[in-house]
Amino acid sequence: MIARILGTLDDKIELNRRMNHSLEEMARAIFKSWFVDFDPVIAKSEGRQPYGMNAETAALFPSAFQDSELGPIPKGWGVGKVSDICTTQYGYTASASSEPIGPRFLRITDMNKEPWIDWQNVPYCAIDTQVLPRYSLQVGDVLVSRMADPGKAAIVDEELNAVFASYLVRLKTKSLASSHYLFYFLRSEQYLEYANGAMSGSVQSGMNAQVIVGAEMLLPPDSVVSAYLQAVQLLRKKIANNLQQSRTLAAIRDALLPKLLSGEIRVKDAADFQRISG
Repeated sequence: MIARILGTLDDKIELNRRMNHSLEEMARAIFKSWFVDFDPVIAKSEGRQPYGMNAETAALFPSAFQDSELGPIPKGWGVGKVSDICTTQYGYTASASSEPIGPRFLRITDMNKEPWIDWQNVPYCAIDTQVLPRYSLQVGDVLVSRMADPGKAAIVDEELNAVFASYLVRLKTKSLASSHYLFYFLRSEQYLEYANGAMSGSVQSGMNAQVIVGAEMLLPPDSVVSAYLQAVQLLRKKIANNLQQSRTLAAIRDALLPKLLSGEIRVKDAADFQRISG
């Protein structure tokens, strides 16, 4: 009975993880459709309504292409580099601690397991209050690994007290919409090919900030980028909500186990509490 109760909590945590992967794939699929395959532009050029898109959003896309250094792109759109839409900053050098001695301390290892940040597993660090504002993370900040797993990106979805480590580079844009566009560009096959190419022939397995933001990228109008944010923001919020629920369920599981084993809580009471919390 104890194993079944705890197993049910674990099953829900795993279900949330699988749901998050599906939500993330949806966001990536929209990015690819709009900014790689140009499905809305192709549809309009053929006199069709873009699939799954309302008229207001479809109106933001042109119905023709133009040549560019990246190949054919939607007419009126631009081409630039990542550096054109963001600033860069290296992270803070400190030792990580499992004890809550300061803010959360985001490291490469906290980013390269899943396409989101699970803050429950991020350690802490000590930092002077005068230095803290310079490295404090904000919603919309994009972090990129420059060592160990170069080019790996993450985006901050939650308001919390956290800073980032020195092997990460923060990319800060002018808007939340630009941050999400940039984040999913960094997760695209185009950027992955760029990162792999930048690393080939390099003696040191790393990318500095200049290299990270040196990739060429498509520069759509702000109106299209804002529409993309509207399309993916709900997905990202669902991911954050699932992570929060999983943290709560994990805390319940970890608190129940010793109490059940010691007899402090009866199995029936735990089952009742599990139904309420679920």
